[in-house]
Amino acid sequence: MNDNFVSQSVPIPPFDSEGYLPVGVHPATLAEVRARFGGGSVRARQFEELDELYRVCCIAGIDRMVLAGSFVSQKEQCADLDGILFGPEAADWALILEHLATRSEGLDFLIATDASMLRALEELFSRRKEGGRRGLIEIPTNKNTVMAGKASNRPACERVLDYQITKFQKLKKEAGTEMEGAALAMAIGELEKRKA
Repeated sequence: MNDNFVSQSVPIPPFDSEGYLPVGVHPATLAEVRARFGGGSVRARQFEELDELYRVCCIAGIDRMVLAGSFVSQKEQCADLDGILFGPEAADWALILEHLATRSEGLDFLIATDASMLRALEELFSRRKEGGRRGLIEIPTNKNTVMAGKASNRPACERVLDYQITKFQKLKKEAGTEMEGAALAMAIGELEKRKA
């Protein structure tokens, strides 16, 4: 068979017996996410919010979105959209923060500007409250190439750090284990050092 005619994309895997994706970060397109997770009136509205955030991410120069939580599970009702936005410090984070601020309910995203922070957040989001782990979905963006080489915007970076610290403090209060709380406290400390 000619490889040029074989789809190179891997479909989103089926749910496990508990209704979650298998552990790991599974790549998908926005269309695949809509087809798999966007059914029903509540989920359709949430997907519209996700679609709008995706467009803003493309304009802002964000590399990818990682989706977590109940939206990427088999649950019929999900309270909000959780995830991570990953991109360079030179991205237009002010635009992202402005967008998230106007949608304070329903979009709960953390920001990562380096690979180690992204991995730490992926590890955090893969943990289930009731114990065990779950899979995540990664959507690459079609980012605006104009962002390449843009100088770092110091005030925007400080606002990103403030946003991150606030989100991490909230997560720390909700931490399920002492180890999780300690890891979040370390992350908050690192962010505060970067801000100084």
